[in-house]
Amino acid sequence: MAHEIRYIAFNRREVEAMVCAYARARLGHSPAGSVVAVEQTESAIVVVFEAENQGRAPIRLGLGEAIACMLAFCHQRNDPAAQRFAKHVEVTGNSLVLVMSGPALTATGPIAC
Repeated sequence: MAHEIRYIAFNRREVEAMVCAYARARLGHSPAGSVVAVEQTESAIVVVFEAENQGRAPIRLGLGEAIACMLAFCHQRNDPAAQRFAKHVEVTGNSLVLVMSGPALTATGPIAC
């Protein structure tokens, strides 16, 4: 059976916007400043914000929370995200990548050439 993998990559500014929106909804406030680092541990994604005269403020998201945060951001922007695919998060530099994998869709009828 064919397998399909889809990637949605979020740059530093998108990470900043999505984590701020998620923090406002979950914590009642969003961090000040801008994203200076995105790190991945075994069980979490840590997004580090830095504001002038306020130092660094790390926001720790469990892996499930990070996926929920990314899916909510995709939904808000009307980006398609496969519902039934397995999902995980990867960190690339200061970017986050939502990786979705599952069975490839196959055509059931004749295919026009």
